Amino acid sequence: MLAVFFTIEQDALLSLCALLSPSAYDDLFGVQEDGTDDDRPTRGEVIGAIIDHIDADNDMVVVDEQCQIQQSGAGAEERRYRDLEYGPKNEPFTTLDELLTVPGVTPQFLELFRSNLTVYAVADRFYVNLADAQGYMGFLCAHTTLSQASINVCQTPQFAAEIGFLSLALEGWVAFFSSPLGLLDFYLGFSSGQAEQRVEDGIAAGQMIAFRTEQDFITVLNLFVNNPETAAQYAMLADPTRAQLLGYVATGGTGQFQRFSVDFDQTEMRRKISVDIPRVFRISATGSFGIATRTITAVVDFTQDGRMLYYREY
Repeated sequence: MLAVFFTIEQDALLSLCALLSPSAYDDLFGVQEDGTDDDRPTRGEVIGAIIDHIDADNDMVVVDEQCQIQQSGAGAEERRYRDLEYGPKNEPFTTLDELLTVPGVTPQFLELFRSNLTVYAVADRFYVNLADAQGYMGFLCAHTTLSQASINVCQTPQFAAEIGFLSLALEGWVAFFSSPLGLLDFYLGFSSGQAEQRVEDGIAAGQMIAFRTEQDFITVLNLFVNNPETAAQYAMLADPTRAQLLGYVATGGTGQFQRFSVDFDQTEMRRKISVDIPRVFRISATGSFGIATRTITAVVDFTQDGRMLYYREY
């Protein structure tokens, strides 16, 4: 999941830009067929508005096409709110629904991206066993060798297509390990009787989870990079809607690419990924007495000492 932090670091910014980058979202951001924009906010304007809403200063943040942050003068961020009855929050979000108070963020935006955003992330951690193709694409785009030079590689159609394809393959890999029948077929080979020929590099005997260690993720990613046909087979197990969003067209398992030109910073990836389950929980309880109803919502971080991050009664 991508964190919506009080301040945003470059790799998190690149991940957010990549999350919004597929051309299937053009209508959401007012991009016309000729590539021009209408009066709806662009991707960069929405990202800048999110940052402005929670940062402590009153400068307007401008995010360009290369996902670089520019400043636009002291006090300028108030221009985003000139038609609204409120101004920026200037402090961290407490719930994702608060994104709807950001100028340019619509209910459709939140519906599309909610599953890949969080306001209570563990810093510098990407949970590879819980991600989908949208999340993988954001992470991979931010961790190419070019990304470390602050280049938004997903602005390049070829790189975006390759990374989108690999992201779907990774989602398919996770989906495969979520299917008991798929695992049974894989290990016992009851469909073909050739179980010993069905084991891919990177899978251990009896493995029941997609990525057991951080190195597992790197190994599987390399498997797909070096074997596009294998990547295509797993990409076909990904959610069809996300496959359509990322522009993937099924090719009968033959693979869309003969080779991949994108290179990843595996050292930095290994530092950021986690195979654990995040231990930050949102707990909500509702009670009724007569016509009165009361709801309590809390966010608790059990990573160390059960610290309360958020509490509300209503």
